[in-house]
Amino acid sequence: MARILTFENFLLEYIDLNHIKSSLSSNKFKHSKRVGGLTKQIKDDKDIYSAAVYHDFLERGGVETEILPILSTYALELVKALSSETNDDVLINLKNVLSGKSKVFINDILIIKLCDRSDNLKKRAKKDILGKGYVRKSAELIQWIWNNYTGDKLKMKQFVEIIIFSAVPKLRNKIVLI
Repeated sequence: MARILTFENFLLEYIDLNHIKSSLSSNKFKHSKRVGGLTKQIKDDKDIYSAAVYHDFLERGGVETEILPILSTYALELVKALSSETNDDVLINLKNVLSGKSKVFINDILIIKLCDRSDNLKKRAKKDILGKGYVRKSAELIQWIWNNYTGDKLKMKQFVEIIIFSAVPKLRNKIVLI
Protein backbone atom coordinates (compact mmCIF):
# COMPACT_ATOMS: atom_id res chain seq x y z
CA MET A 1 0.00 0.00 0.00
CA ALA A 2 1.40 3.40 -0.95
CA ARG A 3 2.00 5.80 1.87
CA ILE A 4 0.13 9.09 1.62
CA LEU A 5 2.33 12.03 2.52
CA THR A 6 0.24 14.72 4.19
CA PHE A 7 1.33 18.34 4.21
CA GLU A 8 2.08 18.09 7.93
CA ASN A 9 4.22 14.98 7.51
CA PHE A 10 6.03 16.61 4.60
CA LEU A 11 6.98 19.59 6.80
CA LEU A 12 8.17 17.34 9.61
CA GLU A 13 10.14 15.06 7.25
CA TYR A 14 11.80 18.14 5.77
CA ILE A 15 13.02 18.98 9.26
CA ASP A 16 14.47 15.47 9.63
CA LEU A 17 16.00 15.24 6.15
CA ASN A 18 17.67 18.62 6.32
CA HIS A 19 18.96 18.26 9.87
CA ILE A 20 17.00 21.31 10.93
CA LYS A 21 16.30 19.52 14.21
CA SER A 22 19.83 20.47 15.27
CA SER A 23 18.61 24.06 15.61
CA LEU A 24 15.75 22.93 17.82
CA SER A 25 16.30 20.82 20.91
CA SER A 26 14.22 17.67 21.12
CA ASN A 27 11.83 19.32 23.58
CA LYS A 28 11.48 22.47 21.46
CA PHE A 29 10.84 20.35 18.37
CA LYS A 30 8.05 18.48 20.16
CA HIS A 31 6.69 21.80 21.43
CA SER A 32 6.69 23.25 17.90
CA LYS A 33 4.81 20.21 16.57
CA ARG A 34 2.22 20.53 19.34
CA VAL A 35 1.78 24.26 18.67
CA GLY A 36 1.24 23.53 14.97
CA GLY A 37 -1.40 20.97 15.83
CA LEU A 38 -3.16 23.33 18.23
CA THR A 39 -3.51 26.06 15.58
CA LYS A 40 -5.78 23.77 13.57
CA GLN A 41 -8.36 23.91 16.35
CA ILE A 42 -8.81 27.63 15.70
CA LYS A 43 -8.06 27.89 11.98
CA ASP A 44 -7.04 25.05 9.68
CA ASP A 45 -4.55 26.85 7.45
CA LYS A 46 -1.28 25.55 5.97
CA ASP A 47 0.59 28.84 6.40
CA ILE A 48 -0.40 29.16 10.04
CA TYR A 49 0.47 25.52 10.69
CA SER A 50 3.84 25.88 8.93
CA ALA A 51 4.74 29.05 10.80
CA ALA A 52 3.70 27.47 14.10
CA VAL A 53 5.92 24.43 13.48
CA TYR A 54 8.88 26.72 12.72
CA HIS A 55 8.02 29.53 15.17
CA ASP A 56 11.08 28.92 17.40
CA PHE A 57 13.48 28.01 14.61
CA LEU A 58 15.11 31.39 13.97
CA GLU A 59 15.19 32.25 17.69
CA ARG A 60 17.17 29.08 18.34
CA GLY A 61 19.89 29.89 15.84
CA GLY A 62 18.33 28.48 12.70
CA VAL A 63 19.18 30.13 9.40
CA GLU A 64 16.43 31.56 7.20
CA THR A 65 17.86 29.98 4.05
CA GLU A 66 17.31 26.52 5.59
CA ILE A 67 13.55 27.02 5.66
CA LEU A 68 13.10 29.09 2.50
CA PRO A 69 12.48 26.01 0.30
CA ILE A 70 9.67 24.70 2.49
CA LEU A 71 7.70 27.74 3.63
CA SER A 72 5.51 30.04 1.58
CA THR A 73 6.52 33.70 1.55
CA TYR A 74 3.64 34.45 3.89
CA ALA A 75 4.51 31.66 6.35
CA LEU A 76 8.13 32.88 6.39
CA GLU A 77 6.91 36.41 7.21
CA LEU A 78 4.90 34.96 10.10
CA VAL A 79 7.98 33.09 11.37
CA LYS A 80 10.13 36.21 11.15
CA ALA A 81 7.52 38.24 13.01
CA LEU A 82 7.31 35.60 15.74
CA SER A 83 11.10 35.57 16.01
CA SER A 84 11.65 39.30 16.34
CA GLU A 85 11.38 39.52 20.08
CA THR A 86 13.64 42.20 21.49
CA ASN A 87 12.97 41.92 25.23
CA ASP A 88 11.46 39.59 27.79
CA ASP A 89 7.94 41.04 27.74
CA VAL A 90 6.01 38.99 25.20
CA LEU A 91 3.07 41.38 25.11
CA ILE A 92 5.22 44.45 24.39
CA ASN A 93 7.02 42.53 21.64
CA LEU A 94 3.73 41.38 20.17
CA LYS A 95 2.32 44.91 20.08
CA ASN A 96 5.49 46.19 18.38
CA VAL A 97 5.54 43.41 15.78
CA LEU A 98 1.88 43.81 14.89
CA SER A 99 1.89 47.59 14.60
CA GLY A 100 0.72 48.58 11.13
CA LYS A 101 0.08 45.01 9.94
CA SER A 102 -3.06 43.79 8.17
CA LYS A 103 -5.94 42.26 10.13
CA VAL A 104 -5.29 38.88 8.53
CA PHE A 105 -1.61 38.93 9.51
CA ILE A 106 -2.46 40.07 13.04
CA ASN A 107 -5.09 37.34 13.46
CA ASP A 108 -2.70 34.65 12.20
CA ILE A 109 0.06 35.76 14.58
CA LEU A 110 -2.41 35.87 17.47
CA ILE A 111 -3.53 32.31 16.77
CA ILE A 112 0.06 31.05 16.82
CA LYS A 113 0.96 33.07 19.92
CA LEU A 114 -2.12 31.82 21.78
CA CYS A 115 -1.33 28.22 20.88
CA ASP A 116 2.32 28.70 21.85
CA ARG A 117 1.36 30.12 25.25
CA SER A 118 -1.27 27.44 25.82
CA ASP A 119 1.27 24.67 25.22
CA ASN A 120 3.74 26.37 27.57
CA LEU A 121 1.03 26.79 30.23
CA LYS A 122 0.01 23.15 29.93
CA LYS A 123 3.62 21.99 30.20
CA ARG A 124 4.32 24.19 33.23
CA ALA A 125 1.07 23.12 34.93
CA LYS A 126 1.96 19.47 34.39
CA LYS A 127 5.39 20.02 35.97
CA ASP A 128 3.82 22.15 38.73
CA ILE A 129 6.03 25.13 37.94
CA LEU A 130 3.41 27.80 37.29
CA GLY A 131 4.60 30.91 39.09
CA LYS A 132 2.19 33.72 39.97
CA GLY A 133 4.07 36.10 37.67
CA TYR A 134 3.82 33.72 34.72
CA VAL A 135 0.11 33.17 35.32
CA ARG A 136 -0.47 36.94 35.59
CA LYS A 137 1.53 37.67 32.41
CA SER A 138 -0.26 34.83 30.62
CA ALA A 139 -3.65 36.20 31.64
CA GLU A 140 -2.66 39.65 30.34
CA LEU A 141 -1.39 38.17 27.08
CA ILE A 142 -4.43 35.97 26.50
CA GLN A 143 -6.82 38.80 27.34
CA TRP A 144 -5.00 41.11 24.90
CA ILE A 145 -5.09 38.41 22.21
CA TRP A 146 -8.84 37.93 22.80
CA ASN A 147 -9.50 41.68 22.67
CA ASN A 148 -7.54 42.14 19.42
CA TYR A 149 -8.51 39.00 17.51
CA THR A 150 -11.08 39.74 14.80
CA GLY A 151 -11.44 36.23 13.36
CA ASP A 152 -13.76 33.42 14.44
CA LYS A 153 -14.34 34.37 18.09
CA LEU A 154 -16.41 31.27 18.78
CA LYS A 155 -13.56 28.92 17.84
CA MET A 156 -11.08 30.97 19.85
CA LYS A 157 -13.41 31.05 22.86
CA GLN A 158 -13.87 27.28 22.70
CA PHE A 159 -10.09 26.85 22.45
CA VAL A 160 -9.43 29.04 25.50
CA GLU A 161 -12.17 27.38 27.54
CA ILE A 162 -11.28 23.80 26.63
CA ILE A 163 -7.49 23.90 26.26
CA ILE A 164 -6.29 26.72 28.49
CA PHE A 165 -8.85 26.78 31.29
CA SER A 166 -8.70 23.00 31.68
CA ALA A 167 -4.89 23.14 32.01
CA VAL A 168 -4.86 26.18 34.30
CA PRO A 169 -8.28 26.62 35.96
CA LYS A 170 -7.19 29.73 37.91
CA LEU A 171 -7.00 31.63 34.61
CA ARG A 172 -10.78 31.31 34.31
CA ASN A 173 -11.18 34.12 36.86
CA LYS A 174 -8.58 36.37 35.21
CA ILE A 175 -9.72 36.36 31.56
CA VAL A 176 -13.03 37.74 30.30
CA LEU A 177 -14.24 36.25 27.01
CA ILE A 178 -17.14 38.51 26.05
